[in-house]
Amino acid sequence: MFVDWQVKELFKRVVTDPHYWVAMILGPCVWLLLWFILGQPSLSGASVQLLLYGVVLYPVLEELAFRGFLQTWLLEKKLFRTAAFSGITRANLATSFLFAAFHLFNQPPIWAAMIFAPSLVFGYLRDRYEAVSPSIIVHAWYNLGFLLLFG
Repeated sequence: MFVDWQVKELFKRVVTDPHYWVAMILGPCVWLLLWFILGQPSLSGASVQLLLYGVVLYPVLEELAFRGFLQTWLLEKKLFRTAAFSGITRANLATSFLFAAFHLFNQPPIWAAMIFAPSLVFGYLRDRYEAVSPSIIVHAWYNLGFLLLFG
């Protein structure tokens, strides 16, 4: 029963917070920007397998590893708890740097570098709500739009 109450409280806190909705709206803004930079999107859509991996599996695994484990661990260290700027903690900066670097394994360097900004959003949400589920949802949303347009 205690966990059920915690989930309901987190849900209520997230859906009534303008910061969460700004994070959700940023996705379509970036997709539009990429449309102008990269040209006409394919709109052919991604395969079902790619959608499952990109919208379900990867956001869950990456957010649990990077925000759920690494960022949480860093936040336990006094040095990383402090804000670097505008509510972005040093833990978030370090985690986002490593998150972007991790994407060098399967992305060109420019794409891996571009992942740094959304990673800061995911980390901000993790810090704001002290939970990883909001960042998983926003990560999945960002991936969904990108894969549907350019996948």
